[in-house]
Amino acid sequence: MVQNIDVILRPIFDVLLKFLKMNVETIGLWAGATWNALNDANGTLNMKGLKKATKLKEKEVYAAIGWLAREGKVNVNETETEVEVTLL
Repeated sequence: MVQNIDVILRPIFDVLLKFLKMNVETIGLWAGATWNALNDANGTLNMKGLKKATKLKEKEVYAAIGWLAREGKVNVNETETEVEVTLL
């Protein structure tokens, strides 16, 4: 019986792993585009500037910022009305 469950579940796990890998690769690409936009802008942009420069959606930019922040490549400053990202 356990062997039959493995046969059924294995393809599902394979699809899930492929999906997760694709998302990590995609976020990495967004992070690269965000880093390049910041570098081209002498190191600092606000959220509006990042969205315009990268042509990414706001949630995609936030994912990219999270990636870059985790790697220690950016600093994020937030005020009541603005989010500013600076390359380190």
